[in-house]
Amino acid sequence: MEYSSEMTGTATQERVERARMLAQAGREAETRGALADSLEMLRTALEVLPDEERGPLRADILRWLGTTLRERGDTTEAEAAYRQSWDVASAAGYRTGEAHALNCLAIIAQRRGAVDEAAVRYRQAARLAKEARDHRLTGMIEQNLGVLANIQGDLDAALVRYRASLRAFEEASYEEGMSWVLNNLGMLHSDLGRFDEAESYFLQGMAIARRRDDLHTEALLQSNLAEVYLGLGRLDAAQSAVDRTLQIAEARGDPLRRGDALKFGAMVARRRGESERARDMLEEAVRIATDHEDTLLQAETLRELAEAHADLGDLASARDHLRAAIDLFRELNAGLDASRAEDRLNQLEAH
Repeated sequence: MEYSSEMTGTATQERVERARMLAQAGREAETRGALADSLEMLRTALEVLPDEERGPLRADILRWLGTTLRERGDTTEAEAAYRQSWDVASAAGYRTGEAHALNCLAIIAQRRGAVDEAAVRYRQAARLAKEARDHRLTGMIEQNLGVLANIQGDLDAALVRYRASLRAFEEASYEEGMSWVLNNLGMLHSDLGRFDEAESYFLQGMAIARRRDDLHTEALLQSNLAEVYLGLGRLDAAQSAVDRTLQIAEARGDPLRRGDALKFGAMVARRRGESERARDMLEEAVRIATDHEDTLLQAETLRELAEAHADLGDLASARDHLRAAIDLFRELNAGLDASRAEDRLNQLEAH
């Protein structure tokens, strides 16, 4: 009987270690862009993990599964995985895991436009992360609060958050996080019209992403570089950035990144007088954003779609799309974007 008990314990430990290895491989697959492989390995890790193992490893695997689902645009499934992760972490007293899960649930709320809920969850997560003295997680949350402030037009608050995030990541020697913040600092300077500075931040982040073979972050940076090059009037460079983003999105099976790239590709097409092509690209981007519950992308693509219709002389459709964009910007508390769209709507209504 003793021998049987020992063997059972050994077999259980072997299953735990196999689950851990599968989960790590799944995370690496997600980073390099193999999202289907990542999903398969993470789901297998959960199947391998013994039922009685209800602690940090299960909470982490569920959260990593949620993130891969989120990157595929499977927002509802991602939320379910994050909620399961939080339940397991909470029951196990795993405070860092609770904080991670709350941070991820806040990202889902933000994607859907529920900015008040997102802010509450981010702050709950920040409190738990500080209690756990997790500098890396604190940096993630500070960055996400910065993104929220950026969307809402509070650029000073966003800058404070981004700088705090960068310090936390530097303290944790976390290069991946540093590339995220450099991307967001680039976006902030792009919003300010300081395109040369924005390009510098994006290229610094790109160097880190490429060194780490991180296709997800590279795609974000390429997409945002397209906007900078549009601002600088460098249409060929903007198109190259769009093409690279689309290439990565296709390789990763990442519909939301494709939608973002289509938005910027359409802006290049409009600048070149190809308004019908721009309209078609934006209609696809709107469908992607709607299907995958990304409220900000939906608002931005509707705004650009309005301009494409205006170029084509269809002012009624242009006004309708602008009204829909304004409603979504207001839902996001994106006051500056809503105000600019309202100004444009007033111009169109005067015709």
